[in-house]
Parts: sequence; structure tokens; C-alpha cells
Amino acid sequence: MVIKISNLTEADIPGAVAAVQDAFQNDPYNEWVYDHSKFNQQRNATSLGIRMRWGMRNGIFHVAKEEGNDKVLGVAMWLRPQPANSPPTWNDWLEGWRLYFNQVGMNLYYGRGGLNVKRYYIWKDAQAKVQSEIWDDPRGYYFLNIMVVLPETQGKGVGAAMMKQVTDQADAENMKCYLESSRDDPNIAIYGRWGFKFPKSASGINRRDSDLENLIADNDDPGPKGSAYLVLEILESSANFCRNVRLDSTNAAMLEYISKAILEDPGLPRNNPTVSSWQIPEHPTVASIQSTTLPEFTDAVIIGSGITGCSVAKTLLEHQATRDLHVTVLEARTLVSGATGRNGGHLVTASGHTFGPLAEQHGVEAAKQVTRFSLLNIEAIMKMVRGMDQEFQDHCQLRDVLKVMAVGDEETWADATRSVLSFQKNVTEYNKYHTIVEKQAVPERWNIKNSVGAVEHNAGAVWPYRLITGIFERLLKKHPSRLTIETHTPATAVQHLAKDNEYPYRITTPRGTIKAKRVIHCTNGHATHLLPKLAGRIYPFRGTMSVQKPGPFLKSGKGSRSWSLSHKPSLDTRTSLYITGLYYLQENPLTSRIWIGNETAYLKNILTSDDTYVPDEARAALSTILPKLFLKGWGNEEKAEIESIWSGTQGHTADDLPVVGKIPASLTDSATDSEQWIAAGFNGYGMDKCWLTGEALVRIMLGEDHIDTGGDSIEVF
Repeated sequence: MVIKISNLTEADIPGAVAAVQDAFQNDPYNEWVYDHSKFNQQRNATSLGIRMRWGMRNGIFHVAKEEGNDKVLGVAMWLRPQPANSPPTWNDWLEGWRLYFNQVGMNLYYGRGGLNVKRYYIWKDAQAKVQSEIWDDPRGYYFLNIMVVLPETQGKGVGAAMMKQVTDQADAENMKCYLESSRDDPNIAIYGRWGFKFPKSASGINRRDSDLENLIADNDDPGPKGSAYLVLEILESSANFCRNVRLDSTNAAMLEYISKAILEDPGLPRNNPTVSSWQIPEHPTVASIQSTTLPEFTDAVIIGSGITGCSVAKTLLEHQATRDLHVTVLEARTLVSGATGRNGGHLVTASGHTFGPLAEQHGVEAAKQVTRFSLLNIEAIMKMVRGMDQEFQDHCQLRDVLKVMAVGDEETWADATRSVLSFQKNVTEYNKYHTIVEKQAVPERWNIKNSVGAVEHNAGAVWPYRLITGIFERLLKKHPSRLTIETHTPATAVQHLAKDNEYPYRITTPRGTIKAKRVIHCTNGHATHLLPKLAGRIYPFRGTMSVQKPGPFLKSGKGSRSWSLSHKPSLDTRTSLYITGLYYLQENPLTSRIWIGNETAYLKNILTSDDTYVPDEARAALSTILPKLFLKGWGNEEKAEIESIWSGTQGHTADDLPVVGKIPASLTDSATDSEQWIAAGFNGYGMDKCWLTGEALVRIMLGEDHIDTGGDSIEVF
């Protein structure tokens, strides 16, 4: 048998999952930490698949096959060395959160997998203690997290071949290796043949919910450098792979807080939000519009009046197949008072710097579709508005701008340029869209200091509140008998009436109830208030926007340019201060004021739907960034003058993609529920996705076979 070792691919995952499930059916650790009466084979396979994809991105993940055959015979995953006491990087936290959120999403469908959480953390504490006593190399260790071989191929060199793949690399680097095993017999002998020594044991793991007994036994010296260490293999086949973040009391408390925050009910939009300058003055006719009496019946209820809800309403009213449909829009506060009326006012795509991460996570073809969709969305909005009257165009200040993303550190710059070059190579029709500006050219070209490089491209800017309120105003004039807008009318409950064939939905509001044939949720960060089973899948993420007075030496571009500053984010695990690494700004063409936003804050002030105040740390970050960014503008001043500042709630998702489509009956607890729909969770990038998403959602509702959105770029249930 000729054994071939290769990196795990997406196509290998089903075989790798089967191998792991087979190998760990009677594993002592699994027997102790899981309630097998609740074991679900499909859930377990999904869980393993999530973790294998995490391992592909963050570890060294190998599969063994016989040459000429695609059957997976063995699986091995290693974590790379991490220097002792090094703080977790942003990527560690991002990947840890991504893994956790995907797990939450899976739990929504399959339920929890029988994990005994108390026993799990007893084990994690034990593992951390063992590692702290054994690991003495400050450079870290190659950590063998999982090694399995199919029973029928054991003894044929499969495990040895996988082991050699990494131990040879470790020897070449003069690095130590480490693994943990749940059995002493025959594993100690097997691993011993590969040069591993056994310095510590963690005994006493039994079926009692007490602390581990005799946790650490004194043993001989672990051995000279180059030796490998054996303690206990933690293969959490239904829980988490060992993440690249060491567990300690601070991290555990923070993860517990994050878990609680993203699962918490966001509630209804608050009645007294901070005042957004976009919403001054309020629209004179539609800001607080409502019917004298709430309609008793309607064909479609749209919950939410932002850009997505507006797009859905316009498409329903104008589509040939729904020309007689009556549409009711419910808004908890004034019209367009949520994220759309609080954002940065940019019509800009992030396609260049997101293409690379999207390709890594979802594949090149999916990345092409997602980025094309983003670009098409910007083009569609610009074309639509320019087809409207000039007065409207001038009022909402739609304009072309030259956009730059300046980068503040070498690592982020390397990632950004790699992503842009990959975009140019793969999305050939847009291969001239981005221009890479090298470090030495940035100060003169963009008046930006301390940048290691920049990427520029054409984009747009707009007054978002005026744009959407203006469209609603025109829709009301065009369809006065078919459209009603009910502001200050929050939907407090949606009930499916299984016995009512004509109007199967009852929507409760403080002003009464409405019966509808169809309900469309466009509530973004508040989505889980009415759809609690989506908790964790979509969650609120608060940001801050401001208007600032330009510095005395800042040359005005009359609104022809927009900027963003990107640098490596950071999360202080002690204080929970999250520095996002992204500022976005534009210049008003009439006043030259700088409209700038950011999300830097403590986690408690980010993972919340409360937009009634601005955190001090967010205000401090925004007040000091402009003098740091521009070469000429503020002279020796360290702060800019903030003229107004407000907060707003974004909707973020577990996998960074919007949640769009028909809501499964499993999430509404009604087997015959088939006409609730959702478009939400745009992760802070709604202006380049929401409009075409709303159009696409209507076409999905109508069963259209072809939806021109640039590809399958919307995650549909």
C-alpha cells in the first residue's frame, strides 16, 4: 500500500468526518463528557465539518489516502507553535468567534449535542494546568490535536506517515511536539515508537461531577530538546477543536459574556435614540406618517423601513406579477430611523479587500459572485437615482467620488494587496477597478500620513436618509391605494394562524392588529426579537458616527473624495476594549464638514442594540483620529472638533453573510408556516448589498428561476 498524505480539502470533509466518528465511538473522554442518549449523528457530522473548516484555515490538517484512491484512511490535525505568554491575535479571536457563532447556528437546527458543560470545563481547567506545568519551551510546540486511522488500515503505516509529515518539519526547525491521549494502552506504546515520552498523567476522569482527582502525578524530566510530550489527547469531536487561544479565567469570562450578549433579545428599537444628523431636518410628510386607522387586512407586511424594506416595498409595488398587491410598512419609530438613517453615507464596495477572505472561506467562485453582487448593487442604486428628477438627485447629494483605503500596518497591507490582486485576476471584468498606491506616493496624492500603502477606486456618496425617505414619498404618490406606511407602530408579535387560509398571519402592534398573507422581516440587528430561534445567528453590533469640523489647513475637495483607514484590529482580553481597525469618512460637498464613523468601544458597548447614548471611548477614538490621519489639516492640534455624534445598530451574522430567504417553519414553531421571509444581517455593509437583496428576495418569493444578482451571493435558507 502506497500512502499519500495531502492537505484536507472541502471534498475530503465527508470522508474525514466518517473516519473521526468511527474512531471515537467508544473513546473514554467522549463517554465521560457527552450524554450519548442525546447524540445525533447528523448534528455531530455538521459539527465536525465546521471544525474541520476551522482547522483548514488555522492549523495543519492532513488526510491519508492510498495512492490512486480518494477514500480517506486517516486524519491528522496539528496546531502550529505559539510562543508562551503571547496574547491572542485578532485573527485568533476572529476565528474563535467564527467557530463559536457557526456552532450557535448549528445548535438552532439540531439542538445542543449532549455536552456536559460542567465536565467539559473541568477538563479544560485540567488541560490548562497540565500544559502550564509541562510546556517549558518559550517558542511553543507543534500540538497534535487529532490523529485517527480507520480500523481496517491500522498497522499499515498510515498513522506513521501522517505523523512523519509534521515531526520531520519540527525536527528541521528544532521544535518540540506535544500530544494528549485519552488511553494509555495501547497509545503510550504506539506514540513511544515515534519518539514521544510520557511525563504527566491526568487521572480520575470518571462519571462523577467532581473535580478531577490526582490530576498531576510527578514524573521524570520530560527529556531533552526534540522530545515530544504525551499527556491526554483532547479530541472534542462534538465540541470545539482546541482553539489557538489559551483558556484562562479572563478569556472564559469574556467568551461567556459574548455568548450571553449575542443570544440576548435585542428588543424593539429604543424610543429615545441619539440624534443622527442625517435625519435633520426630518422629512416633512413621511417621517411620522401613519393611517388614521390601522389597516385590518393587507397582502404583505414589511417590518422595517430602512433601505432593505424600501427595496422590498418598491419591488412588490412595481413587479408585473404583484400589480394589485397591497403593501403595509411597519416602523417602530420615525421612518428610516434605524441603521440606514445612521450610517456613513457611502456607496462603496469592499470587494477588493474582502475577496481574499471570502475565497478562503467559501471558495473562489463564491467570492467572485459575492463581490460582483456588491459592485452591481452600487451601480444599480446610482442608475436608479440618476433616472429620477434632478431636484431629488440634488437633495440627496448623490455624487461620484474617488475612494481610498489607506492601510496603517504591514500585515494588513500584505493581506489587502494580496486580496486585491486576487480579485483582479479572478473578476476580470473589473480588473481595472482598483489602483494600488505605494507607500511613497500616498502623502502627496492623498494628504495621508503614516500609511504603508493605499488602494483607490471609484465609488459614490449619498445622504442616505433623504434617499430612502424620498423614494418612500414617491411610492406613496404613485401607489396611494396600495401602500400604507405606519410609523411609530412596532410589530410586537407575529402569529401564524394555521386555520386561516387567506390571511394566515396576525401582526400585533400597540395600535391594533393586522392580518396579512405574507410577512417580510427587514429588521436587521433587531431581527431576533420577533424570531428568537435565530438568536446567535444574527446579533446587534453598535457603531458610532459623527460630524466634525475640518482642520484649518485641510484643503476641501468639495465632496469629491472619500476615505477609509484600515489597520490591524485588536481586542484587549483584560479590559474587553475592541479597536476595530477601520475608520470611514466623507466630506460634505456644501459645508466641507467631515462625516466619520468607527466601531471602537468596549464589548459591552458594541454587542448591544441600545442606540440611546454614545460611549466615551467611541467619542475619544473619533475625536483624535483626523489629526493623526491627515498630513496637512490640523497643525499641532491633537483633537478635531466634534459638532454632532450618534450611535446606530448594525446587524451582524455568524458567517459574515446576510441571512436572506424563506424562514423555515422550524424557526417559527408552526409546521404550515410558509410565508415569512427575511433579509437581514448585512454586517455593516448594507449600502452595497441591501437594494438588490430586497429585489432578489421578492423574486425568490415569486418563484422566479433566474435572479440577476451576480451569482449565488445571498445565503438562502
